[in-house]
Parts: sequence; structure tokens; C-alpha cells
Amino acid sequence: MKNEKKKHLKALKRKAKLNLRKKNLAIQIAAQQLKIKTGTEFNPLTNKEWKKTRTVKTLLGTKEVPFFDLSFIIQLSTKTMDMIDSGRDNSVTEEMVEWFCKSISDSDPLDLPKTRDFSNKIITSSEVYATMDWLMGHASYSWISKRMEWFSKHLHLVNNKKMRLMISQRLSVTNLDYIDADDMQKCSKGLTLKEKLMLSNWQSCESEERYTSINKLETIINNATEDDYIYIYRTFKVRKGRAIRKGMNKNSTTHVEGSGISYSISKTSAINVAWWLHKSTAEKFGITEQQLREHFSQMSHFQSYGETPLQLQDDVHCALGLFKVHKDKIIGMSDRVKEEEVIVHPSDAELIDYKFLNHEDFISSFGVMSLTQTMNPARCTGIAGMQFLHHSLVNRDSWLDVFQYIVSKKEMSEKQLLMEMILEGDCRVGSNLIKEVISFYGYDEQKTNMSFEVICTKSSRFIMGLGTKLTGQVLRSVRPASKYYVEEVA
Repeated sequence: MKNEKKKHLKALKRKAKLNLRKKNLAIQIAAQQLKIKTGTEFNPLTNKEWKKTRTVKTLLGTKEVPFFDLSFIIQLSTKTMDMIDSGRDNSVTEEMVEWFCKSISDSDPLDLPKTRDFSNKIITSSEVYATMDWLMGHASYSWISKRMEWFSKHLHLVNNKKMRLMISQRLSVTNLDYIDADDMQKCSKGLTLKEKLMLSNWQSCESEERYTSINKLETIINNATEDDYIYIYRTFKVRKGRAIRKGMNKNSTTHVEGSGISYSISKTSAINVAWWLHKSTAEKFGITEQQLREHFSQMSHFQSYGETPLQLQDDVHCALGLFKVHKDKIIGMSDRVKEEEVIVHPSDAELIDYKFLNHEDFISSFGVMSLTQTMNPARCTGIAGMQFLHHSLVNRDSWLDVFQYIVSKKEMSEKQLLMEMILEGDCRVGSNLIKEVISFYGYDEQKTNMSFEVICTKSSRFIMGLGTKLTGQVLRSVRPASKYYVEEVA
């Protein structure tokens, strides 16, 4: 009996010791985690961590030049890094932006080393990309900010034209007010189309996807070119009484009122960017100004500008212009948000024709956008590699033409129902119009539905048409008129 009791007591002691070890180990792990979480807090008032110099060789020997050292960032606390990643940090100062511009002043973004080595004072593409994103505050998704104003102010410190053009391209994605169109035109002279596309879509790492994207953009431009010219679209505001064309000649191709550098190969994309529903038009459908304000408040780019949208201002209209530009005059092109945006200096874009946008354009363009969202292959099939938010309907301009015709035949009461659906964010507008398209072409609605064909999985590009429900055979495909699509599919 005593032996059993002794064994039991020994077992309890061993268990107690084991539990104590576990407890001590847990305390040590918690302390280590706490140490990691607290880490080093970044003090923007102290510049010794990032404001450094490096030695470079010159014809006369060596000299010290500015160097923005990003190595300190790996020592920052989790809390600070979370703030940086989410764009909520207020640690960036104008001095930092200025020193960064000086640091990369003579660097060619297309010739930077790809390796990441904080131990040596070497400017690499990874560090430039990461530092620029942080300093610009891209994580905040804001359309206006002091940080980008500072970049615009100190961009002249960058001597390398390619680097200056690349930074301007990145600034233009957020807000065109921050860039100098004349300087971008100057920096792009002498560059090949490939180089300009690489600077427009510059990244810190080389990848097959990146080169596929750039090659795709180059193919679009080359195949859409006729006699060295390409046709592009732009929506622009027109104040009452202002001249759209320069001079007294009504055939003048010089654009004045509403001119700018941002265009698109797609007229649908250009119309969607404008999102034009003026209050005077909305009133005809019983939509109040307050309803419009609530509608615009849900859209980030209207919120962040912090001013009254043009749609709510008096004596202002919006027009869609068709322009012609020589291929060599293109400054850049990107498709980050699937707009196929082309950057061109306004002096190089010839205004061919224009039309003022109305409610039918608004309804039709929303119909195409909602159709793209509800019927894109990434949602319908789950095709591997296709990104839902980055899909692109190649023949959207042709669908816009069809929808505009269908909408133009509707009564005001029918249009009002569609308007109400749009304000509520109802994506069934496109499918609603599709039923009438099926009827318009004389097909049986019970046997016909939408059909799509993926033409590029990596970039999520697809076309849509009408097909039979049973076999999926395409009865009619709304094909785009653009030459580049025909050659791409072929």
C-alpha cells in the first residue's frame, strides 16, 4: 500500500514538474512574441535611419550621393508595418520624398538590379518599388494626398528621363492633376513603344505574366494601327459657352475645352469613367439631387476628391470624343483597371468627332458593365488562373452599340425602372436588356442564353454572344469592329 502511495506521489511530482516546464516555456514564447510585436516604432522626426549617402565613381574620382536606406523597415514593429500596409500610417514626410527623388535621380528603372541585398548600398528595383509605394501611400487607395503632391513637387530632382516618366505614369493612375503632360511628352521622345509600355506597367520583378501583359498591349496597339495612326476615345467636361475646338473653323482638330492626356481604346470604358448622369437629366426620371449625392458617395473616387461632382454642378455637360493619334506619339498604355488607358499629350491627339452623353448612354454603359460582372468566365466556370476582378470583355463596344439601340426604343417609364435599378446597384440591368436582344434577333428566349469564349486565360479576356442552351452552339456573336480583336482570336 505504501509503495503504491509513493509511486502515486512521484507521478504527481513528475506531472507537476512537466506542467511547470510547459508554463515556463509558454511564458518565454509569449515574451518573445511580445518583443516581436512591440519591436521598433518608426519616428518620422528622426532621419538618421533612412537619410544616408553612398559612394559612386566619377570621372574625377568618387563622390557621396544621396541614398534612401530602406533596410530599417525590417526592424519595425508589427503594429507599424500593419499601419504601412493598410495605408494608415502618418510617418511619411516631405523630406523623405525629396531625399528619395534625389536617391534615384540618375537610375534607369529598366536597368536596375533585381536582387534584394540590404547589406550593400545598391539601389535595386525591389527597393525602389517598395519605397515608392510606401511614400506615395498607394495602400490608402486615396485619389488625392499630400504625399503625391510632394512627389509632383520634387519630381524635377530626378534627372533620368525614364525614371521620371515611370513615376509620372504611376502618379497619373491616381490623379492626373499631379503630373506634367509637357514633361511626360519630353521624357517619352526617343523611346521605343516597348520601352514606354514597360515604364507604364513597371514592376519590381520580372515575370512571365508581366511580359505577357506588355506583349498584349503592344499587340493591341499594333493591330489597331492603320497607316501609323490609332483611334482612341476620351470623355470630357464642357462648360456652357466654351469652345470645344480651337479657332473659328468647325473642322479644327485641335481640342481645347476638356482636353487632357488620358484616353482609351474602348469607348465603353471612356463612358464608364465619366459615369455621367447629370442632375438635370435625373430630375426627368424623378431622381432627386439627394439621391444622386448618396449614389456618388458610394464611389471611392468621388468621395476622395472632396468636391461636388460635376454631375451636380450647373451649366456643365459631358462629351465623348473620337481622336486620332500617331502611334509614335503614344506616351504610354496600361490596363490596370481594364480600361485600356492610353496616355497621349493633347497636342498630339486630333479631335475627329464628338457627341454629348445622355441618359441612354448611361443606361447602356451600365448594362455592359453589369453584364460583364455577372457573366464573366471567372464567376461562371471558375477557370483556373482567371481573376474575377480583373476580367475584360473584349467586344464590349459592340455590346454597347446593341444596348444603345435597344434602350433608344424604350418608353420613359421603362427607362425609369432601369435607372432605379442602377441607383440601387442592381446588376440585373444587363440581363434585363439581354432578353430584348434575344427577341430583337428573333431567337426563342426559352432556348437561347448568353455564351462566352475565353481568348486569353492569363489576362482574363473573353468575348460574349448568344448561344443555344442545349448545345452551347453560338448563334450570333456580337463581334467588335476593331482589327486587333479579329487577329488576336484568329
